[in-house]
Amino acid sequence: MYWADSSNPQYLGPASLEEMARQIAKSHGPSGPNADYVLQLESALVTMGVPDPDLNELAHAVRIEVQGTSGL
Repeated sequence: MYWADSSNPQYLGPASLEEMARQIAKSHGPSGPNADYVLQLESALVTMGVPDPDLNELAHAVRIEVQGTSGL
């Protein structure tokens, strides 16, 4: 898990779901695309039977952003 607070220069700050999804869809870090991390985390939690409605909503918004930026 990655965590950034206001002391991190890459901290987005308070943001809407759509703003977070846009930021995630276009961001990459040392471990790869941030969208992949969110989507794989969602998949792992579903597989383990761990409900996380907030993450599911964010992952859905990230999918929409990724599809929009890839021209699909």
